[in-house]
Amino acid sequence: MFSGVKERLLGLLVASRDEPGVLYRVTEVIYKHRANIEYIAGGARKDDVAELQLEVSGTTDENQLVKDIEALEGITKVNLVPTFQRIYGKRVIVIGGGAASRSTPSLSSARSSWQTPFARSRACIARASSCSRAH
Repeated sequence: MFSGVKERLLGLLVASRDEPGVLYRVTEVIYKHRANIEYIAGGARKDDVAELQLEVSGTTDENQLVKDIEALEGITKVNLVPTFQRIYGKRVIVIGGGAASRSTPSLSSARSSWQTPFARSRACIARASSCSRAH
């Protein structure tokens, strides 16, 4: 956002194999689309799948950006998700949103492999409900 014009933020939740080089490849695609990473968080894992949560601005073709990320080696899924700015109208900090380990019961009892700590945190935020530390 160099011009002072407020750009649309694109929220992405990227699932990938947990291996070296994935973050590099994702950020390279974002760079090639002349987009800017406004927010990034990572570290949620289940088995051999890692999650990366991004908020990106400045892309001229959101659909192509998503397709290009999905086509990368190691990427298993890309979902569009609401941004924190869209939910709250400002930047917020989620404390403890991804502080679960592989042995945490909530991960093993999740309804699907995609329901990881980041996804649950976003769902709690979107519902504007309080979420217990058990999430």
